[in-house]
This record gives sequence, structure tokens and C-alpha cells, in this order.
Amino acid sequence: MEGGRDVNQETALQLMDYGRVLMKRVAGGEKTDDPTWVKAYLDLLNPNRPAAPPTEPLQVIFTLVNVQGQTVAPAYLRPVPLDLSAEQGASDWVLMPADRPTATAADRTTLYRSFAQEGGKAGQDFTRFFYLMRKYASTLPNDYGEPGVSLFEQWKIVAALVVISGDLAWPPEKLGLVGGDIPGIQRTINLVTSKGAAKAMRGRSAFIQLLGHALVERLLDELGLGSANVVYDAGGNFVLLTNWDGTLKQRVRDVANQVNRVLLVGTGEGQERFDGFHGDLAVALDTVELPLDALRADLPPVTLPNGDQASRWQLAEKKVKDAVAAAKARPFGDLALESEQGWHDLFDLEPAETDDFCAVCRRQRRRDEKFVPLDPDAPVDVAIRSNLQCPECAGFGELARSLGHRGARLLLSDEPPEKLSAWQRGLHAVTGRWYRIGEADEKGAVTLALNLAGFPAPGVDGFRLLARTTPMTGRTITPNEVLADASRGGLKRLGVLRMDVDNLGNLLVHGLPQRTPMQTAELSQALEWFFAGWLGRICDRVDEGRGLFYVLFAGGDDLFVIGPWDRMPELAWAIREEFRCYTADHAMIHLSAGIAVVGEKAPMVTAVEQSHEALEDAKKLNRNTPREKNAITFLGRSYHWKEFGQVQAMQQGLVRLVKEQDLPGALLTTLLAIERRYRRDWEHDAKAQDAERKRGAWGAYTTSDGRSVQVYYGPWMWRQAYALARLKDSYRDARQGLEQLEAALLDGRIADLGLAARWAQWLTRKER
Repeated sequence: MEGGRDVNQETALQLMDYGRVLMKRVAGGEKTDDPTWVKAYLDLLNPNRPAAPPTEPLQVIFTLVNVQGQTVAPAYLRPVPLDLSAEQGASDWVLMPADRPTATAADRTTLYRSFAQEGGKAGQDFTRFFYLMRKYASTLPNDYGEPGVSLFEQWKIVAALVVISGDLAWPPEKLGLVGGDIPGIQRTINLVTSKGAAKAMRGRSAFIQLLGHALVERLLDELGLGSANVVYDAGGNFVLLTNWDGTLKQRVRDVANQVNRVLLVGTGEGQERFDGFHGDLAVALDTVELPLDALRADLPPVTLPNGDQASRWQLAEKKVKDAVAAAKARPFGDLALESEQGWHDLFDLEPAETDDFCAVCRRQRRRDEKFVPLDPDAPVDVAIRSNLQCPECAGFGELARSLGHRGARLLLSDEPPEKLSAWQRGLHAVTGRWYRIGEADEKGAVTLALNLAGFPAPGVDGFRLLARTTPMTGRTITPNEVLADASRGGLKRLGVLRMDVDNLGNLLVHGLPQRTPMQTAELSQALEWFFAGWLGRICDRVDEGRGLFYVLFAGGDDLFVIGPWDRMPELAWAIREEFRCYTADHAMIHLSAGIAVVGEKAPMVTAVEQSHEALEDAKKLNRNTPREKNAITFLGRSYHWKEFGQVQAMQQGLVRLVKEQDLPGALLTTLLAIERRYRRDWEHDAKAQDAERKRGAWGAYTTSDGRSVQVYYGPWMWRQAYALARLKDSYRDARQGLEQLEAALLDGRIADLGLAARWAQWLTRKER
């Protein structure tokens, strides 16, 4: 069984009974006692547990973060099932933080009744029970006394320890950690082609996400573990809790070598052959021993020689991450040393380049291999000299399509599907199971819904969140050209958005100095719910359900989305605002974003690189100061989010002047010239050594609301005064809007004018 592979049925039933006891006590309000065997396991977490069941709601894990004294008031989760809906009559997500009175007033018994009705009260299937606990116990507080940890994580860690021990009566005496990562993801999904590139990237991204799942499944099978032993699994990065013995390191190394051989040279024959990634993608695995006291929630942190503090869990986690990092530095090293064949596989020569290659991945065609048209209606792309794709890339494209219009369920089966794709052959070589994206009524040996709404349901064993927002035209993915054409105004371009959480590693290391594996799991789950779940609802709201956004990747702590260029700033702003609310407005937990604007026929690798550079520019803003990062870069300009909101307001005012007040578009050209003069003059003065050679001077100015601000007095001022005065005389109906613009510029907003005017110019460009 998936939830507990190496646990006998009697032990599985005992674990389910313990879960029911917890739910009755914490959610149902019943007085129940733990089974006698549980005490020894809970003593590993906190031997000084509170005697009474918890009356306080579950504290949001983000509100426990304390970085450099920056904290936030406690906030709490309401006792609701995991869901992506809003409460009746409200617009907020049900998993958004609430204050203590609101969360306390919510009725827990309603949650318990739903749990019981869906099979939690009497079900005998351990896998399904595991996911029922995740669905219904993830917003309830634990009863062993650790803040920020759910009742589900309490039950899960006990189940993991029982699986390791194999005996309810005797908790394990030695523990180990298995850490894993998948290096080379960006190299693997970055493609040089433009036609079909978004679909191909989405398919490759989805494959890598499924590869992470398959790798974890393989390790769980190999080590006799269950799903409860996964501490976290996010974005290809995972940690497993296991037993520690002298064979663990070699067993894990053997798995790494077997999987890396598949990724390096492929597997299978004919049109269904998985060709691998020829060194671009690998897995990195390693193990360390975990002290038993690393589970303890009641122990104070350890003070390190440099004065920093860390929990025992954090020290062990760092060891396994360092070991995995070393494995990443030599991804195929063990494979090469394992045998002469491994050495040959690693250093085998690639075939000579010809014009007979895949237009997507540029792999040369083998002599006996049949390529298929990338676009049946298009001629050979002159830029890349091909319009054919290999079976592997065709399969990735089909995977992307399946996620878009049939992505209700992930099916794992023992028998191959009727129509086999290369990516399925690859995953089967990793885990021994056949993966398929199925229709809403299809079943496999294991059936997982790909969203929270799909479970519980008849025939569904559990769920795994996977971001699936895909623009569809009928049963095909909407081409980039159509997305670009949906841009408002005459400028038709694609926007590419990259976002991620700033300083996440620092938050994990320094923000929770007493962090345990349970709190670590809570942080990972919270980020997954947002990026792999709620993000799709944000996209639907911003594009008003028109299907204009394509989420190529979202998981862990970052995302990558394409769509019409003009909607990307709106989407970025909405994501930032939702994330700010989701993290209880914690000043130290924030996102940065980078937006690139490219032509619809630009190679996708160009768009990827430009969006990455934009994100890096945002993260460089005010570097090494308290205000660093927490910013967005758009059209080459970087702003903190608050200031970006002001730029957006100025842009909207300029658009109204042109569209509603009929001012000529030349206004925006004039404003851009004024801003360029302002920027050129103050940059010149900043470098000028001789005061007499400076073109202007900084001085005090009293704003329209009575504030005193420092502004740069220079030639730009009389240029803008002259230009706006002429416009006020010529367009008297627009006088009020022009005066507001003039006041804003004199109030110190001149630095915002360049981006606002360029943005407005693009939005008001006439369609040809």
C-alpha cells in the first residue's frame, strides 16, 4: 500500500485508530485516550506535553518567523478542509489567516463530521486514510504542544516512526535522513525554438515534477517506507525520514546510479524510446544520521561558535543538504566509477551535427527513428532549419495537452497504457510503475487527484497538487501568437513572469531557531498550497476566466508564467498581494518579480533569460540595505512594490488623458523626453566634481499635501512646466488631470515618469 508499504495490516489499522482518536478529541470534542503504545512515540517529540486538548486554533507557521527582531502578531487558521474555495459570501481563500476570535469561533465539529462521512470513521484503506487526514487535519492544532504544527503532522510523524520501527511497542533507536535534488532543471526546460516552445517547456516541466514524485516513490519502495516518511517534497528537492544502518548509504547510491543512467542514456527501443537528457539532467542523493533528539520540540536551540542559534534538526538538515550539494557537483561521478560501462556512457561521443534534428531539443535523428511534424501546417522554420520533433518531445507536448484538458487525475498502474509515450517509458524505468494523466472517471492502481477539489471522491486514493493553468482552444493549447494577440492596444507581445520568495533559506535557518521536522513540513506544505494551488485561482481572477495565462512551472517557492504582456504586471501585483495576506503581512516574508516582454516568435530561451535577468535586477534593488529585494522589474526599471503601485497609478492617469480626454499620443513622447533629461542631468551632477559644472541642485520643496521633500531642481522643471502649460491651454477639459500630473512630478514623482509614460505609450498604441 502506498501510504505504508512495509507496515502489516494490523499495524496500519492501529495507526488509523490513532488518527481517529486524534480527530475525535481535537475536532469532535470527545474525551478519548491515546492507545497505550503512542506514549513512547510522543515522548520523542515532547515528553512534557500539555494534559488538556488544545483549545487555541492552529497558529499560522509564518507568524512564528522572527528575523532580526522582525515579527508579526499571531494569526490562525480556521478549522476547514484543505480547499481552494472562498467561504460563502467572502472573496478570501478559506486558508487565509484569521484573527484568534474568528478562528476560535469556527465550528470544529463540522470538520469532524465531514471527515467521518468520507470514510475517516470506519475506512480500512490506509492510503486513502492518509490523505483524509491530510485533507481534514491540516488546519487543526496538534495536542503535544508545538506551535505552528497541525494535527496531521503529529499523526504523520508518529506513523513515520512506526513504519521505521516496524513494531508499535518499540520506537526506533536510530534515524537517518535521505536528501535529494534534481540539478539541471533550467538547462532541461530552456529551449532554443519559438514554435511550440511553451508547450514543450510545460511538458518538460511537468515531466520533471513527475520525475521527482517517481524518484521519491522508488526510494520509499527501496527502503520499505511510506508516504508519512516524506518530510517534504517541493520543486524536485526532498528529505525522507528513515532508519539508519550500515547499508543505507550504498542502497541510496545504487538508486541514484540507476536513475542517472536512465536520465543520461535513456531506455527502451523504437518510437517509444526515452532518449534521456545526455547529461543536462541528473539526480543527486545522499544520507546522514539523524539524532533522536532532533525530533524534540521542547529543547532550546544550540548556540553555535559564531553566536548563531540552530535546532538539532537544522544541524542535521544542513548536513544532508551539504552532502546533496556535493553530489550535485559530481552528478554522474558515482555512475562513472561504478563500472566501465558507466564511464563509457558518460563520455560517449555525441553524433555529428546535421540538418536532420529535432526542432525543439535539437537532438540528431537516429537512423531508424521517425520524427513527426512540430506544426503540420507550417513550412520548415528558416531560423532553426527544421519543423520536425523527436518522439520524446512529441510526448512532452502531449503531456502538456493532457494536463490542460484532461488533468483531473494522475494514474499509476502496473500495466502500460495502450498508447505509450517516451516520457512514460522513462518514469517506468525509474519507479517500475506506469504514469498517465487520466480523465475524471478513469482509475489506476493508485489514483491521485491533481487538485484539492478532486478528493475525496469515489475511486480516488488521494491527491497531489500540480499547477495546471493552461490556455486552451478547444482541445489544443492556445499558441503563443494568440496569447500575444490578446494584448490590449496595438502592441502585441508576450509577457514572461518569474517570481520567487526572497531569502527563503535565511528565513528557514534564522527565522525559526527551534525548527523541527514537523515545522519544516508545515512550511513546505504552506508554500505548496499557495504556488501549486491558489495561484491558479489568482490567474482566473486576473484574466476574468478568459484563459490567457500559461503556468509553465509553479511549485516550491517560485513560479514561471506567460501570457499577454499587458496583463503580467496585474498578475504579479495580485500574486504579491495575495501572498502578503497569506503570510499575515510579515515584513520579512516577501516576493520579488521580473517581467520580460518579447515577441511571440522569439525563442523561448531568450524569454527565459530576460525574465531571469529581470528577477535578478529586482533582487539587487537596494542590495545590502534593510530594503533590499521585495521588488519588481518591468520594462527595465526596478521598484519596490509600494512604489510600483504609484507608478501604475500614474500610468493609469496618463492612459485616461490619452483615451478619455483625447490628448495626443505625442504627450507621452514629450514626457519621456522630459524624464530622460531629468535622469541625464542628475546622473551628470552626481559625477561632477566641480559645483560650477553642475546642471541643477537638490533642494526642499513643499508638496501639495504640506510635506517637505527633497527634489532635483534642473532644466527638466521648466521644460515640463512649458509643455504642460501649452496642453492645459489647448485641452481645457483635461486641465484637472494635467494639473494632477504636474503636482505629482513636482512632489518628487519625476523618477516614476519614465516607466509610467513608456507603459502608457505601449497601452495606447493604435492597432494597425
